[in-house]
Amino acid sequence: MADTEVVIGQTKDGRLIVYFEDAGPSSYSAGGFTITITTLRAIEKIVSLSNDGGFRTEPGHAIITNNSFKLPVFYYGYACPGTPVCVTGWEVTTGRDLSGVKFSGIVIGF
Repeated sequence: MADTEVVIGQTKDGRLIVYFEDAGPSSYSAGGFTITITTLRAIEKIVSLSNDGGFRTEPGHAIITNNSFKLPVFYYGYACPGTPVCVTGWEVTTGRDLSGVKFSGIVIGF
């Protein structure tokens, strides 16, 4: 369950628009960590993602399953040694403590 979930709107067809905030995990696992939006039965789209730790998170990298999604977290590829790192950055190292980082975003679902 996300730490904060607020319904901020509704689409014409009745889908809910939900803003969420969630702390990162105390020990990151390769491939990402899971955020669950209990307000929804199913997430149809992740509209935006951000964090206050300076990491890169992209809606297109998240893997949605019902009302949860697995969120991979990347370092930016500032010291770009070549493709594909220039495009994606490096994934955060396994075991990294992200519990002090707030991840937030907007999702749409029902």
